[in-house]
Amino acid sequence: MANAFSVKSLVQGAAFAGLNEFLGSGREGGYAKPNRFEIIIIPPTGVRGTSSKGGLGAVMNKFTSVLQSSSGPSGRSPSFMCESFSIPGKNLVSAPYSVLYGPEREIVSGMTFGEITSTFYLSSDLKEKTFFDSWQSVAGGTESAGFALGYYYDYVGKIEIFQLDENDNRTYGCELIDCFPKTVSDLSVNQAVSSDIQKLSVTWTYRHWKNTEFDSGNDIGSRIVDAVKNTVTRKITSQIPSVLRRL
Repeated sequence: MANAFSVKSLVQGAAFAGLNEFLGSGREGGYAKPNRFEIIIIPPTGVRGTSSKGGLGAVMNKFTSVLQSSSGPSGRSPSFMCESFSIPGKNLVSAPYSVLYGPEREIVSGMTFGEITSTFYLSSDLKEKTFFDSWQSVAGGTESAGFALGYYYDYVGKIEIFQLDENDNRTYGCELIDCFPKTVSDLSVNQAVSSDIQKLSVTWTYRHWKNTEFDSGNDIGSRIVDAVKNTVTRKITSQIPSVLRRL
């Protein structure tokens, strides 16, 4: 009787079954596809920097007018013209730690985040390029302003990146914190093919990124815990005689 209701085997079986159930539920929803994504570019406001003095400030007013001009009367945003983007990763910085006996350990000393390269389709008036050029001007300055560098919080913004399913539901999301377009590539023009669409490559740098939470469901940790709990409950119930389950 003890072997039939072994706590150790029950917990081990529940753990594996819970993990399999969680992974299986993901397969039931299909696979993530790289062409199902959404990005939201949130440009700088300047309210935390030097432009917070005297209301919104000159920097924010300048960038707001540029943003409105780049978006156009229909409210079009460069976000909708994005051809490709990347969901960011992380890199742990580590160094070997030698001990007196035994193999050495690798000790984490920090974390770094790589730059992200994106591509945008360009409209005939190059409003998207104007948008990114103006963003860089807030940081690097303009000739009329003596190329005075901008204050950090005046030129950093945010970008939200979402993975979508086949029904355009957000299944995963992350947010780039304190980002700005570090490199806006040059544009090549030629007479080769008239049907090609002009594209602009933009490289982003950012301080760090974080996962976002969705109103549509629980986070991944909660879903794993729920799956394990449900599996444990079923395993325990299956070990109880049917006569006792009716009580």
